Amino acid sequence: MVGVAAEQASVEGAVEAEQTVSARPARQQPEQEGPDLPDSVIAPDDLALLLYRAAQSMRLRMDRIARHCGLGDSRDWVVLAVLADSEQPTQLALGRVVGVDKTTLTAVLDRLERNGLVRRRPDPHDRRVRIPEVTDAGRGVVRRVEVARADREAEAVDGLSAAEQDLLREVLLRLVTTPAALG
Repeated sequence: MVGVAAEQASVEGAVEAEQTVSARPARQQPEQEGPDLPDSVIAPDDLALLLYRAAQSMRLRMDRIARHCGLGDSRDWVVLAVLADSEQPTQLALGRVVGVDKTTLTAVLDRLERNGLVRRRPDPHDRRVRIPEVTDAGRGVVRRVEVARADREAEAVDGLSAAEQDLLREVLLRLVTTPAALG
């Protein structure tokens, strides 16, 4: 029960941190807010721009939460979350799943490993291959970020009915899992 209270306090801190500017300097590039564009600039029939702006808005929110939880940015969280939820992929397979190149993934894994959130072990079948694994500390960070992420998602879709939220998720899932989207 004490662990749940501590985790909730940490999540509340992440929410507060997202709503205020963090005094801690960013480890990555400085956060850049997207320009506030008048509604007339964003054409409702420009699906690419609408998806880009929606993703940008959520990424900025997730970057703030990730930094508050001790991560570099949302890429760190994405890598941790995928590792925590999958069957130990190789670094190459992990890069494909999270959509980052080998150099970026190596930098993210180096940072996560330095912070004790992942460890990389050799593949028993191919000593040239490394298999990243989430540590217990990494799983704790994933849990804290997940709670704050759920809160941010709820805020992002607050103006939609439950049916619209379900439809949004269904359509987005179809968009990212169609053969054309997979490359």
